[in-house]
Amino acid sequence: MLYGTMEEVPMNYYNAPWGKSLKIITILASVLLIVGSIKLFLDPSGDEKFPNLIGLLLIIFLLGCSLFTIRGYSITPDNINVHRLFWKTLLPRKGIIKGEVDSVSPLKSIRTFGNGGLFSFSGFFYLKSLGHYRGYITDWNNCLILHYEKKKKNGTKKIIISPERPKDFLSYLDIKEI
Repeated sequence: MLYGTMEEVPMNYYNAPWGKSLKIITILASVLLIVGSIKLFLDPSGDEKFPNLIGLLLIIFLLGCSLFTIRGYSITPDNINVHRLFWKTLLPRKGIIKGEVDSVSPLKSIRTFGNGGLFSFSGFFYLKSLGHYRGYITDWNNCLILHYEKKKKNGTKKIIISPERPKDFLSYLDIKEI
């Protein structure tokens, strides 16, 4: 659901502001993909056998990544909703044992699978000090780390989100802050 007016936005809705790195990566990558596809459409005389197809694939890739934009987060009694462009990803509230407001270094995080900055930082990551985690991030300086009950022998399951006002978000969740 897209919200048109302030009256339609739930009180427990938090925007997902874009950090500087997300803005830079998204703008640069978008320009490169668009310019590359235009060049392939207008000058198909290169070595590529299918320049129009490659140009079309670049545009489809850009549009596909844009679908995974994180617009915001909301809290329901059962879930934390990650609002994408046309759908919500549901994160269960059950099992969250603590939350931590902190900035996370993207330079130290290793993306093991996912999107590394084209409209969002989302997917699976590894950080030596935190271990493996799932990220739904738009601003690395505004992170809320959610620690879930023990998942395996190696510790807790962790999910990182980046709502505006992460301390308010955490207090609305009513869980222990570390």
